[in-house]
Amino acid sequence: MKVSREGLKQLLSENVIELRFVRRHQKAGMAATRRMLCTNSQTLLNNIAGKIALRFDPPTSVAAYNPNNYNLVFAWDILHCDYRAVSMESHDIISVMPLKTKEDMDKFWMFFTNYLAKLSPIDRVKFGNR
Repeated sequence: MKVSREGLKQLLSENVIELRFVRRHQKAGMAATRRMLCTNSQTLLNNIAGKIALRFDPPTSVAAYNPNNYNLVFAWDILHCDYRAVSMESHDIISVMPLKTKEDMDKFWMFFTNYLAKLSPIDRVKFGNR
């Protein structure tokens, strides 16, 4: 599923999204697409658990370029614990995990604890290359 730039920003603000997009800069030996679990939910990222488990550290400066000029949206990559730029031309939303209620947050943390936290660094790279 594709959405507009504002639609993606809105989804990222209230959900964890699994999405796939074409790499802007192809890398030898890597897939042409990139997959990631991402969010911009301040509720998730700016609490104690988000800062510790997701290693979120709020940015202290603005990007060196305007993402709108390149048709990009920045999102926090949960597995790589860093911001990534998502290309609006090639994104495909695979799944959406809501974070709107306490129950939603509890489901996310259970998923994180039971699955994501157990992934090795190699498994994280494999996830991103599928």
